[in-house]
Amino acid sequence: MAEIEVQEQVRVAPRVEIVYIHPPPVDYSESDGKPMGETDAHINPLIYLREALADHFRDDPNVYVAGNLFVYSVEGDPSQVVAPDLFVVKGVPKGERRFFQVWKEGKGPDVVFELTSKKTRYEDLGAKTGAATGRTGPPERRLTSPWRHAGC
Repeated sequence: MAEIEVQEQVRVAPRVEIVYIHPPPVDYSESDGKPMGETDAHINPLIYLREALADHFRDDPNVYVAGNLFVYSVEGDPSQVVAPDLFVVKGVPKGERRFFQVWKEGKGPDVVFELTSKKTRYEDLGAKTGAATGRTGPPERRLTSPWRHAGC
């Protein structure tokens, strides 16, 4: 009988230390610390419109209506935030929120309403509504100046 030589090889992995680094938590604030200075000509139609939309969608549990709520569009970047005067999101359950995070909700607003003024018109037309949705703009947006109808 032939003799078989058996060699045993043991491989030992070098010692590796794995360190998990968790980024600090991101603060998604509810306020920017600035006062909300609303005129009667601005706040009255805003309240009416919010209540009318909430009433219109009252029987649909998956339509969210909100106003002057921070909408964060980019996870991890709280600087990408806007607070539209009013917005509606279909396909998202009703319920109170401290702020709206597009990536957690699965979508951004379907329509954004802005009651504008000479001072805020360009911001309301462009960056504000686009940032709310996480894209170049919502499918629909409505912009009106309450001063045009207030006789001022």
